[in-house]
Amino acid sequence: MLEWNDVFITDHKTVDVQHEKLFEMINNFETSLLNGTAEASINETLQFLGNYVVAHFTHEEKEMANSNCPAAEENKKQHAAFLEAYGKYVERFKTEGYSAMLAYELLRTAQNWIVDHICGTDVNLRSYPSQVPHAPDAKENG
Repeated sequence: MLEWNDVFITDHKTVDVQHEKLFEMINNFETSLLNGTAEASINETLQFLGNYVVAHFTHEEKEMANSNCPAAEENKKQHAAFLEAYGKYVERFKTEGYSAMLAYELLRTAQNWIVDHICGTDVNLRSYPSQVPHAPDAKENG
């Protein structure tokens, strides 16, 4: 299970709340794998991941650009690479159907990517105060 802690904080409230939500989704999927209910939840997980990640990436990229964060271009490249990998999982699920191996691969990819990405790239935001007014929205809250 992923554990949210201070190492992941970017000091950009909306970005951090969205990251916590992604941790929660990934952990819920891991729980479903451990409970043997992943087959019933994988489609919902893939849909949530696709929709939420796109909204999150859009917001985060605006934060980086507006804050003049030097990691902004690398961040976009990493987001594009994740979306490409995500698309391959969606296609595999459509063509192969559910398998425990596919579910575990998806889980490990999501876990490793989010930790590596936040710790390696997103934390660069700490040095660049938010220039985007905070406005809570449905994406942030769930």
